Amino acid sequence: MSDLSADVVFCDDIRQEITGKFIFIGVYPGDLVPGLLPAAFPMGMFVRVHGLPEGTHHFHLTLAFEDGATVFEQEGEAQIHASDLPMVLIFSGFPVQVERHGKLQVKLKVAEHTLLAGQLKIVAPPQVNA
Repeated sequence: MSDLSADVVFCDDIRQEITGKFIFIGVYPGDLVPGLLPAAFPMGMFVRVHGLPEGTHHFHLTLAFEDGATVFEQEGEAQIHASDLPMVLIFSGFPVQVERHGKLQVKLKVAEHTLLAGQLKIVAPPQVNA
């Protein structure tokens, strides 16, 4: 098996066209600044894993703060039809509750490897002085 790697796009929502292409709505450039903390909102993640062989692969994905506090978790199986294509995982509209600022990390366990797909920095909202 070649080297495994993963990447993620964080956004508000993901839609799929009838042609199979995906539309990302509200893509986060690297940080998220909620209006207030704590905050609750729906989120989407588009995750790709490169370097897996053709076949069915079991995965376990977590979205958690660096200290391990889990925000979202999903386990399942995904099919790869050709080894030169990535395994694509789409999570859309799942509820997220964040109580504090910090870095959310997407970790993926697949094929006996743990991959860091990416991270999203949660920035404390600006203080408004009355």
